Amino acid sequence: MKTGRFWRKLERALYLGRAFRLVWDSNRRGTLLIISLLCLQGLLPLVSLLLLRQLIDIITLNVKSETIAWSPIALWILGLGGVAVLMSGCETLNEYCQSTQGEQVRDRAFELLHSQSLILDLAYYEDPRYFDSLHLAQAQAAYRPFGILLNLTQLGVATTSTVALGGLLLILHPAIAGVVLMSVIPGTLVRLKYARRLHAWQRATTQAERQAGYFNWVLSHKNYAKEIRLFELGTFFRERFNTIRADLRHSKQRLALSQAQQQLIAQTSGAIAIYGSYGFITYQTVTGALTLGGLVMYFQALSRLQTALKGILKSLTSLYSDNLFLSHLYEFLDLKPQLTAPVNPRTVPSLDTAVVAFENVSFHYPGCDRNVLTDVSFTLKPGTHTALVGLNGSGKTTLTKLLCRLYDPSAGRITVDGIDLRAFSATDWRRGLSAIFQDYVRYELNVQDNIWLGDLLRPPDPVAIRQTAQHLDADSYIQKLPQTYNTLLGKEFGQGTELSIGQWQKLALARNYWRQAQLFILDEPSSALDPQAEDAIFGQISTLLKDKTTLIISHRLSTVRKADKILVLDGCSIVEQGNHNTLMNEKGLYAQLFETQAQKYY
Repeated sequence: MKTGRFWRKLERALYLGRAFRLVWDSNRRGTLLIISLLCLQGLLPLVSLLLLRQLIDIITLNVKSETIAWSPIALWILGLGGVAVLMSGCETLNEYCQSTQGEQVRDRAFELLHSQSLILDLAYYEDPRYFDSLHLAQAQAAYRPFGILLNLTQLGVATTSTVALGGLLLILHPAIAGVVLMSVIPGTLVRLKYARRLHAWQRATTQAERQAGYFNWVLSHKNYAKEIRLFELGTFFRERFNTIRADLRHSKQRLALSQAQQQLIAQTSGAIAIYGSYGFITYQTVTGALTLGGLVMYFQALSRLQTALKGILKSLTSLYSDNLFLSHLYEFLDLKPQLTAPVNPRTVPSLDTAVVAFENVSFHYPGCDRNVLTDVSFTLKPGTHTALVGLNGSGKTTLTKLLCRLYDPSAGRITVDGIDLRAFSATDWRRGLSAIFQDYVRYELNVQDNIWLGDLLRPPDPVAIRQTAQHLDADSYIQKLPQTYNTLLGKEFGQGTELSIGQWQKLALARNYWRQAQLFILDEPSSALDPQAEDAIFGQISTLLKDKTTLIISHRLSTVRKADKILVLDGCSIVEQGNHNTLMNEKGLYAQLFETQAQKYY
């Protein structure tokens, strides 16, 4: 048990070290400048106190004498003023440096967070714990690294001041510095305990926080606006949100109240110790052991030392708290991709000539033992059009995810000219693919960018982009938009223009075609189009992708009857395959589905 606690403490210390590295790497010169300024800020209060003592003692002597020597008084006042100006200048410059570097640290933290999000596999999205980890990491990345920079700065200033002022009080009496130190320890222990309890509370309430965030999203986002109003769901979701938030608020209030009560007791005991020290200094002055200037200097030193010690312990407590919460960020950053990358990846064969084969492929999603695909085998020959049909839940979309190597099979393998797909770099393999999924993305950018995103390696040539849109029958409506291809889409930002679902889908098809891939995957590419537009789109796709290897998924069997081969999925397995005429003659599942749909048109 003790060994386990030791390793946890060591791990947390390493987290803090990584955070220091994050601050240092964001701006090394800025970090050095901040350190220099804080050292100066820590020493200047001592200089100010020494000058103040001299000033008061000179004034006292002048009051007792018959003549007043104004020159030395003015000199000490001028010195105090100079120190005050220097202190103000250091503080202002330090605030500027902190603000500037704080933004750099924050941006660096988000850069790490985004990079990690992009390399993790889709398998993580099947695990609720991943979303808890991501939520905590995102919540802390915005301000914790900057908090570390701020606390380090305050710790440096307070430590320098403590050493200087503590040395001054030791000259008066060694016990004074000890009393001051003891006066702030109880409050620090209370803060450390609260930091641990707050960390545990946040871990325990992460899922509730995410649920509240989800209900807030439902109540405020346009995707839900129509149903929320039509079915009068606003009150329901608002009550769910309010209930969760009330529970979270009350539990945190109880935590804060407990901390406030303990802090009050700790501060009261500290105040008693400090005012006992004031009494000792007063006694020393009355008995003649100290001058009036010494009284003022030590009073000020005692007060400032207490403040400095509080600053040190507060900064250390905050760093401890930051370190606890930074564990969320680094736990997320330490997640490893589950798709294994080959040490020496093979060169991907040209898909213009290569045969892609599924060989007894089975698959189940992480955390679930039920197979979504079982013992699936088929081939995609170069230049052929293959259709994939079947009832909902038969595994069609999952099959395309495996083909894109967003997941690896649980059993069996996918090969390209006999080479296992896992022997290639996932990035190299995907470069030869283009896919449009059912849940295609609507990017709230301008029209040109929406198409160009299909292949950022190609220059965004306006002429080529327009030709792509023309091929997919999108140019006709784009020309009617306010700024044609420069029109901002969506209503999230500025004066954007919203498209119909069918227009968005045509734009997604254009983005898919812009990629100039060798293997095209079209998952319900015409689901939002009317029959006439669908027939036109499939005619264009057949022409555009005539010599390309294509896998098409569609519920509308009339659109896939011209495919070279049709695969029929049922019960997670391929139960039939062949062309339209062959499958109709077999009078199996495909024939039943086709005839059922055909009856709607009689």
